[in-house]
Amino acid sequence: MRATAAWLRIRQKLEPAYVAASFDQQKAFMLDTGKSIGACCGRRSGKSMGLAGRLLLAAERFPGEMSLYISQTKNNSRMIV
Repeated sequence: MRATAAWLRIRQKLEPAYVAASFDQQKAFMLDTGKSIGACCGRRSGKSMGLAGRLLLAAERFPGEMSLYISQTKNNSRMIV
């Protein structure tokens, strides 16, 4: 049990603040490594923040690689992310 607690403390220190601040389902969405993922959820469930977190994680892991974020309008994209 003690080793597990120590591992959790180490892992929490390695997580970026935006991942650590997310709730469990949002964190699972951000850290999912599958090629195709989906989120079936209602309003105000953290979809935009979860996707922004995924984009930030990808940018940190793969410097110089481009990621695409699409919304209905440019202003919506800027307000959301």
